[in-house]
Order: sequence, then C-alpha cells, then structure tokens
Amino acid sequence: FTIINKTDDMDDIYKNARENISLVVTKPGDALNFPKIGDSIMMHYISYLDNGEMIDNSYNRGQPCYFILGANQVILGWECVIPILSKSAKARIVVPPELAYGSYGYAPLIPPNATLTFEIELISFSSDGTAYRLHNDAKMMDLLLK
Repeated sequence: FTIINKTDDMDDIYKNARENISLVVTKPGDALNFPKIGDSIMMHYISYLDNGEMIDNSYNRGQPCYFILGANQVILGWECVIPILSKSAKARIVVPPELAYGSYGYAPLIPPNATLTFEIELISFSSDGTAYRLHNDAKMMDLLLK
C-alpha cells in the first residue's frame, strides 16, 4: 500500500472534504492525542444507509477495524475525519457518496450514490503498528485464560 504524504496539499484536500461531512462528537476524547498520517488506527463503527438500515456493526462482531491512516484502506470520509478526533472520542458522521463509495456503491450492501452515516469510536492508534498487535495480544490472553 502507499501512504499519502502529509503535505499542505493533503491538509487542504482533507479540510475541503470535511466541509461536506456532518460531524457530531458524541463523546469527547482525551483532547491531547490525535492520530497522524501513517498511524495504525483501531476503531469501532456502526454504519447505516439513509433509510436507517444498519449495514455493518463492528461491535456486534467483537472485532474493531484496523487500518493505516492515509494508506487508502478506508473511505475518504474516514480519512478526513479521523485526524481531528482525539483518542477515545466517539462521533456520528454523515458522509456523502463522493467521500464514500460513490456512483459504484459496494454491492450488495451499499447502493450507488449512497449517503452513509457512521457511529465511530477511535479506540487507539500508534505510529509503530502496535494498535493491531495489542488487540491480538489481548485476544490471545483471553483464549489462554479460558
């Protein structure tokens, strides 16, 4: 994968894109620690279509989402919002189609040109990939203790 270089141009792209995203912080984070491009992100999410139908729920699966910020592994709407949330923050975001799955959608779950709503929780992040490893270590300990 390719990590986007964090330049003034990228800051402008993210800022302009964020103007099209509705963001409501439902639980403030620590207000001290913010993820950066290249960080390993661990977050939970619930996604909904415009009609309120739930598409996906990482809480129900018991498996957070992991990705590298800026590596084009998730929708642009997430890439734009995550850097302005601090650790442990929860938010509700409404992402327009052009910052989500666009005119193609993501069949069979997401139709073309769908506006999506996400409830997200930024659990943790790290610059050395430990967010993913820490989660797996905790899962392994649970298995060993059973």
